[in-house]
Amino acid sequence: IIGGPLSFGVLFCVISALATSEFCYLMNQKEDVKTNRAICVLGSITLFLCFFYYGMNAEATGIFIPYLVIFIYLFISELYLTKKNPINNWAYAMFSQVYVGLPFALLNILAFQTNGIESASQYLFILPLSIFIFNWVNDTGAYCTGMLLGKHPLFKRISPKKSWEGSIGGAIFCILAS
Repeated sequence: IIGGPLSFGVLFCVISALATSEFCYLMNQKEDVKTNRAICVLGSITLFLCFFYYGMNAEATGIFIPYLVIFIYLFISELYLTKKNPINNWAYAMFSQVYVGLPFALLNILAFQTNGIESASQYLFILPLSIFIFNWVNDTGAYCTGMLLGKHPLFKRISPKKSWEGSIGGAIFCILAS
């Protein structure tokens, strides 16, 4: 992230591709789901690159057309393939774009800032880096606080060891770090 826009773009393209591939792999383990992993990964990479280029040049709104082509292809291919449950496959394929691809693509909005006067943007690594730092501080603070003070379960069915005290402690540590 600190290395500059090119290393930022390459890093998060790879992370986005791997995360989307893993998401599709996990969803394909379900009984009636068979998403097209390659197209979902290509869609996530394209979405990230579109936002990346848009972040560097905010006037280039036409850059999103390749992603729309992939999005439409994904929609049509899932409906016309002879798989068992095409609507379910399509829903998980679209969810991979919204749940995995879009958050990584939106990191570009934080990374590239304009000053309002010029259309050229400036790469500021501190904003996307701060998202990860705050997440790490929150997790560590929640773990430490929960281990020391945690008595009231937050949501036992999902994560039995998470506590309200840990959640509040994590938020306090995150605010202090910011």
